[in-house]
Amino acid sequence: MTDIGRKLAALEARIQRIERASRLSSAALDDTALEVRDTFGGLRAILGVQADGTTAVNIVNGPPPPAPSAPVVASVLGGVTVSWDGTFAGGAVAPLDWSRVEAHAAAVAGFEPGPDTLRTTIETAQGSTVVVPCTGDVYVRLVARNTSGSASVPSVEAGPLGPAPVVSTEILDGIVTTVKLADDAVTQAKIAAGAVGTTTLVAGAVQAGKIAADAVQAGNIAANAVTAREIAALAVTADKIDANAITASKIQAGAVDATALAADAITGKTITGGSINGTTVTGGLIRTATSGERVLINDAGSNKIHIYDSAGTLVGEFGSGGVGIKGPSGNVVALNPATTNPQVRWQNASNTKIANIQAVTSGTGELNILLVNSIGNSLSIEEGFSQLIGGRLRVFPPANTNAGLYVEADPAHTGNLAAFVRDGAYRFTVDKDGNTAVSGMLTAGNITSGRASITPTAANTPTSINVTGLNLLGSNIRVIATPSTAVPGTQVLGVGTANVTNTGFTLWLTRTNTTATSIDWIAIGS
Repeated sequence: MTDIGRKLAALEARIQRIERASRLSSAALDDTALEVRDTFGGLRAILGVQADGTTAVNIVNGPPPPAPSAPVVASVLGGVTVSWDGTFAGGAVAPLDWSRVEAHAAAVAGFEPGPDTLRTTIETAQGSTVVVPCTGDVYVRLVARNTSGSASVPSVEAGPLGPAPVVSTEILDGIVTTVKLADDAVTQAKIAAGAVGTTTLVAGAVQAGKIAADAVQAGNIAANAVTAREIAALAVTADKIDANAITASKIQAGAVDATALAADAITGKTITGGSINGTTVTGGLIRTATSGERVLINDAGSNKIHIYDSAGTLVGEFGSGGVGIKGPSGNVVALNPATTNPQVRWQNASNTKIANIQAVTSGTGELNILLVNSIGNSLSIEEGFSQLIGGRLRVFPPANTNAGLYVEADPAHTGNLAAFVRDGAYRFTVDKDGNTAVSGMLTAGNITSGRASITPTAANTPTSINVTGLNLLGSNIRVIATPSTAVPGTQVLGVGTANVTNTGFTLWLTRTNTTATSIDWIAIGS
């Protein structure tokens, strides 16, 4: 009994030690993760191996943090400072999963913070001051984020405020060097009198354009300092040259041009080479060459301009009678204003095919346009109407939202908007109000008709057949049916339709006997 008592006491002591010890002191997560969920079963954290193979404590799906308190904005050089005091709007308490506060800035009021407005972040919950670089006035808002990445609603907006101006007291003596100065930044008004001496000037820095007239006196010019290179063109005038000082050996070849010659100084009939400028040539012949490809003005006294090709053939003429040009293959284009009315003419090399545009005077004296091709088809544009004779009109409009063929009449118009006539009879007309008349048969994609026959399966029993194979246009299809009978109401009791679609419908017949009955129907889509 004594041994049993000792053993029971020892077991009781061991059980107490186990109960007091940590239950997970030797636990492990082997290649897996522990999920933490809230009371609603929503995933809030993952401890252990993550989906990408890394190991971490990942907080997810946290509720958005409260909005930060309003920022305090102040101007500094090159931007503005944004301060947050570490508190939240409405006295809200900072959540334990708080991560950071983002500072957003934009040039317009009432902006919505987003990736393009994010300027910097504050990483301490105690609050901090950060600098937002800018060149002009900006508005600032703060957004809090938690460790799950959830964003709060934006804070109250602060601003507008821009960078502080740079004043002299902000710049240390000697801090601005020459490399910091923009081109042309230093103007004459900023240079003290006498500040620039000879030792400050770079060799060649003073150009001729910077020397005032008569500033350099003869006493300041060294002997032989002025050579030919230093004398500008035409700087030495005639009154400065001694008589007979210039001899033939001192004149450069080609140095004397037309501007240096007096009127009538050169006699003779031929000038070879060079240019004739600023003069009038009267009479005679002007040509670019004596043969081959050339241009002649007043050829043979014709008072015309003639153009010849390399074979010496006349291919172009310009004169008071008009303009004519012949192409390499012999085709001719001519503009002839010398006729009763002006004309443009095209003809082939053999002169067998001719087309022209002719101005034609109407009975009222107006000039109309008549275009005629080589087989006599014509298109005329006259006052009040245009007409095409001997041809057909085909219109190929591009893909567009406008009408391919558009007719708009004057409000006072009383005639038809469109009329199609053959053999003197109107075949199709649309009057001013849109009423349409067709003398022949009208076929429309949204209208069809037919006749079907139904033999009742029994007296007084509705019997149906399916009418198929239709292809009607429209979204609403209506079918009207009527029996072809002389005993309506007595033997033929009723006809009906059902299951109407664009491709067919069901046709019903009820009569007092089983006699086959024809039913006429018409289907219309709208």
